[in-house]
Amino acid sequence: MKPWYESRTLWFNVFALLAIIIGSLTQWPELVSIYPQLTAALSIVNMILRFMTYQAIGDGESEE
Repeated sequence: MKPWYESRTLWFNVFALLAIIIGSLTQWPELVSIYPQLTAALSIVNMILRFMTYQAIGDGESEE
C-alpha cells in the first residue's frame, strides 16, 4: 500500500477541482466557456490514471 500523497489520481483530481473552483469564483470566461470539454477531459484522464493504478492508497504502512 502506498501513501496517499503519492497517488497521481488524487493529485490530478485536487488540481482539477481547484481549477474549477477558481474559474467559478473569478468568472474566468475562458475556463467557464469550456466546462463541457473540461469535464470530458477530466473523465478521460481519470480513466487513464485508474488503469495505470496497481496499488491501493493508505497511510503508507504495510499491513503484513
